[in-house]
Amino acid sequence: MRITDFAQLKERLRVTLTREHFTHEHLPELGRWLAGDERHCVLIKHHRKRSVYALQSEHTGAPIVFIKHFHPPAFSEVVKNMLRPEVVREYRISKGLGELGLPVPEPVAHTWQGGQGLLATRAIANARSSTDLWQAVRNIPARRQRYLHGLSRFLSLLIQKKVWHRDLHLGNVLAIEQAHSVHFYLVDLYEVRVVGRLSPLQQQAMLELLAAFHQEISAGEAKDILRPLYEGQPDNEIKELWQSLCHRAVEKTHQRWRKRRKALLRDSSICQTRHTPLGTWRLRRGFDLDLAESIIHLHRTCAAAVVSVQGTTYVVKQFSRSSVWSRFSRDCRNWLNTWRLELCGIPVAKYLGWLKARDGRGYLIREYIPGVSYDKALDLNRDDTAQAHLRQCFSALVQRLALYGIVHENLNAGTLIVLDPLSSPSPFPQWYPDSVAGPTEIVLIDSEAVQFRDS
Repeated sequence: MRITDFAQLKERLRVTLTREHFTHEHLPELGRWLAGDERHCVLIKHHRKRSVYALQSEHTGAPIVFIKHFHPPAFSEVVKNMLRPEVVREYRISKGLGELGLPVPEPVAHTWQGGQGLLATRAIANARSSTDLWQAVRNIPARRQRYLHGLSRFLSLLIQKKVWHRDLHLGNVLAIEQAHSVHFYLVDLYEVRVVGRLSPLQQQAMLELLAAFHQEISAGEAKDILRPLYEGQPDNEIKELWQSLCHRAVEKTHQRWRKRRKALLRDSSICQTRHTPLGTWRLRRGFDLDLAESIIHLHRTCAAAVVSVQGTTYVVKQFSRSSVWSRFSRDCRNWLNTWRLELCGIPVAKYLGWLKARDGRGYLIREYIPGVSYDKALDLNRDDTAQAHLRQCFSALVQRLALYGIVHENLNAGTLIVLDPLSSPSPFPQWYPDSVAGPTEIVLIDSEAVQFRDS
């Protein structure tokens, strides 16, 4: 019989803890929650198969215990989970990996019945999402180096212990930053196996986690991460491995685009949708709605494409009504194409918000890229070495587009900005060759005329 009452699962978990002589004094937050106190229980993640709750300390508000609730919705999944309960498997894997000395959360207890289950694990003190920590340290050289060095140690340990995770990505990894190091912990362990031999293909599949950084770390940094895993291998082979990982990341982006495209047109983890008197907004997560409306108001008032709000400059692109169907309008095409280029690691000016106004007009808010157009940069840099470097950077951009199956039908000097390295940190350090001319970069600012190989 399938359990539908969450309270029944809680009672079974309480009984399990009692049988194992668990004392609530060690984890009073768990004891209070089992007794019915929901004040410090916060839902932090939810999707169709499982939900995750954090039991927080009443003094500090920090998570002390995480409760994972497995609730498969489909009947076939319920039957499968009755025969091989996910909660039991993850509990046993956590225990086994902990005994091997691998950095995983400590499991406390589990229970299951009728295709559903609960798993309680201790929270890792001061842990953060590995993605969030990277955003905090990426522009601080010393902290950036510690982060990448810790990631290299973490991957080396997994491979050394012959751990096979078929779905290893940054969402399954937590990070703790200490004074002189960064440590990583593996979570969401259902897909983990300890095997007798880790094949080269399995190793490379796990190293695809690094491809999440393919837009942001240099080839030299990538080699420093991979070198401990491939001691004795020549640098050119490590470089080829890194290039193949980057290429694989873009292939996955193309494969998953249909699903990701839907997420960019509705409320999702990467895009928030809001309906206001102005119209329908789609905003990059983290971009404030009030700020977006202020930008559009200033744009309409001043009739200016470039506006400054709260000390930051933005570019506003306006579109007249061009299609009854929003999906085929020019503003929608720009919004989606730019996101897809960004996900492929192409240097492109990011869109932060899109307003579909009630009168049918479209407004796109884009980040401002400090720099000059490509043709003006050639005029300003009359030195032969500097011009050769600029052309080499342009050639690198064209080659990367071709490699990833991307065609820009209007690639000209007006659609390219040469980044000013003195006024903006380098977002794509691995793309452009070092030379005496300095780290010049070229960024796309127009994506409307872009075609992809599977479009």
